[in-house]
Amino acid sequence: MIRCTFAAAALAVVSTANADLVIDSALGTTLDVSHSVGSGDLTSYMVIDFGATGGDSVAFSYSWSGPTMATSNDMIEAIVAAGFLSWEYTDYSFGRAVDNFSYGDMTGDANFFWGLSLGDVVDPGVEWVGSPVGLSDNLLSNNSLEGWYNGFNEDYSTIPPALPLVPAPGVMTALMLVAGQSRRRRPNC
Repeated sequence: MIRCTFAAAALAVVSTANADLVIDSALGTTLDVSHSVGSGDLTSYMVIDFGATGGDSVAFSYSWSGPTMATSNDMIEAIVAAGFLSWEYTDYSFGRAVDNFSYGDMTGDANFFWGLSLGDVVDPGVEWVGSPVGLSDNLLSNNSLEGWYNGFNEDYSTIPPALPLVPAPGVMTALMLVAGQSRRRRPNC
């Protein structure tokens, strides 16, 4: 009994150690990252929600090495350079603005504009706020989460993106192992 419980707990720790950003540790829910780019000891996450134009949300991760300061613009440029995303933008004197994103057969509507929200994982869930700065000035930090939604609320506040989520395989495996051990066998008569 102790052996099986320990094995299940060890499997859960190993599996979640390699998982994407954990959104709800009790349920084992993580961000479903479609593509990862870059290398280094720091990682940030970005979600682009195409829901306003009938599409889905897609998540990316971007890694870099400190002490270099990376920005949202750096992350998008790296994802675009890897061929996973296309974008249109306009450079202004105050910085760069996103005009549109495209991913596979999903494309936003440039007339809706794109809003940037910054997420704080509070486990369970994410608390979102509209970014006070643009993508050229938004500094990334380890495990930071940002989201893009194609449109705004009536008061021009940003709309947080829907997150693509998956259950962590380690947690599900641990639950199945523990549940399997809790069944009692009937003696043969």
